[in-house]
Amino acid sequence: MRILFVTDDITFVGGIQSYLGQLCTTLTENGHSTELFSPKGDRVRDLFSRWISLNYYREFRSRLLKFNPDLVHAHSLSLQLSPLPLKAAADLNIPIVMTIHDFNYVCPRKWLIRKNGEICAPGIGFRCFWSDCRSSKEGWIYFGYHGLRLLKILLHRRLLQRYVSLFVCPSKVLQKSVNRSWGIRDSAWVPNFIHSHSRPDVRRPRTDLLYVGRLSPEKGIETLISSFPAVLRSFPDVHLKIIGGGPDEQRLKSLSKSTGLQSRIQFLGIVENQMIREHFKSALLSIIPSIWMETVSYTHLRAHETSLHLVCRLLLE
Repeated sequence: MRILFVTDDITFVGGIQSYLGQLCTTLTENGHSTELFSPKGDRVRDLFSRWISLNYYREFRSRLLKFNPDLVHAHSLSLQLSPLPLKAAADLNIPIVMTIHDFNYVCPRKWLIRKNGEICAPGIGFRCFWSDCRSSKEGWIYFGYHGLRLLKILLHRRLLQRYVSLFVCPSKVLQKSVNRSWGIRDSAWVPNFIHSHSRPDVRRPRTDLLYVGRLSPEKGIETLISSFPAVLRSFPDVHLKIIGGGPDEQRLKSLSKSTGLQSRIQFLGIVENQMIREHFKSALLSIIPSIWMETVSYTHLRAHETSLHLVCRLLLE
């Protein structure tokens, strides 16, 4: 089978990109042909293309005619691309499957969490214009931003429902939310996976607490750092290692210094996959302190790969 993948930005290292890499490798090893369509990125152009991607529609149609796939598999289509390029595949009668990786199409603020910490069960709707749901951008100053984003997501949902034959979700909770919010039945649950390369080394002394992921408000790293002094009172020998990058990096480093424990908290930045496995092998706990709705994170899978215990505040599978 010939499969053409399409997604926003493959240069960013995150869960979607890790999943795509694993999936392409597995399919190729099993005799399938795969190619990837992803925009190179132009901030000025993409301000408009993330709404309606007329320019990328032409590029995508050209790739379709050249590669002649049996199937198009779409992923994230809201940061640089819009769903419009999928129309080219629909016009050529090429079936389209889309994996929805998070709650972006269910909640325009992405978190699906109210200010009081409860899950926002209704999901997307015009109530979102005045919603008190949590977000990385909070306050009335962002009222216009959230309003525009709501309109964009509603537009994208309409296009996706027109062109996509089957929606795939990596968690059952996300699948139920998508079905309820969109009023659809044709969705499937397909869990994320990883190729297992590691084996736990029981001889290693494990003294590290480990966080791996994006450094942004919804990931709850501020809560993790703020609570670390209390951890040290009971376990004085442990260290906290934080792997990843993101918009909150400098603020979190400043918070670490303000606790007076910067010698116990290490920010290791973006680390290659092989080195991440080594850090997991020497870690006592892998921590997912998220304060938004997670699906199935790759940190969770990698922790199980090395038989780690996992501390997770909100992980829904």
